[in-house]
Amino acid sequence: LSGLMRGAAGILAVVICDRAGVIRDWGAGAERMLGHPAAEVVGRADLTLGHDPAELAARAAELGVASGLEALIAGAHEGETEQREWWHVRRDGTRFPAARVVAPILDRDGGVSGYVALSRDVTRRRREADEHAALQRVATAVAAEGAPAALFARVAREAVTLLRGDAGGVSRFDAGTAV
Repeated sequence: LSGLMRGAAGILAVVICDRAGVIRDWGAGAERMLGHPAAEVVGRADLTLGHDPAELAARAAELGVASGLEALIAGAHEGETEQREWWHVRRDGTRFPAARVVAPILDRDGGVSGYVALSRDVTRRRREADEHAALQRVATAVAAEGAPAALFARVAREAVTLLRGDAGGVSRFDAGTAV
């Protein structure tokens, strides 16, 4: 597993837990992604570290289990692999969406002896999906709008999604005059 963890450090947070969910190995990718050094978490924290507590509580209620940790490992505890998107929270408090897979580690008898969790930051993918949807809405508006003023207003609204935090803007030019 250590070779997997070294190789995946650039794109994945790899976390190994015992059967109780206590972190036993915290890869370099997990350190980079979440900002917690391994020395602070191994043997001291559980798999809920880096998760949004409210989201974990909601998932626990949905599954009818007592804790967020139980919600994270419910499928893996039964020998299944579960994948879903979660909000992760870095040490500095910033949040980001991540795709997380939790799978069981099986002993020689086929029993669950622990868990491996792999997380990937999906911020870029979500932003690209939002931008693609905004472009589709603009294209639909261009095809449907006959009045230039209404079209401009629609494009300007969608530009907020397309430019999100980047310098830029939308200008309208009528008869040689910028509006």
